[in-house]
Amino acid sequence: MLIFSNATRPFIDAEIKRIGIEDFFEAIISLPDDWGIVKAEPSTYTRLMNVHSEITYIGDHNHNDYEVPRSLGIAAFHV
Repeated sequence: MLIFSNATRPFIDAEIKRIGIEDFFEAIISLPDDWGIVKAEPSTYTRLMNVHSEITYIGDHNHNDYEVPRSLGIAAFHV
């Protein structure tokens, strides 16, 4: 399981530590800090598919977290 976020690395790291869930994730990707891109671009998900072969994506933004990944064949759910 991994976190794939538009949030900056300092924010993600602080929240993960505060909540105490760091041990549940094999990777934490801050898109702007680690990859220099954001989720609204389909290339972001194409790159993710090159890194991880099995993806079920869950997110809270209808376009970025649901419509874009589904358009690329990724099983995506909007919550």
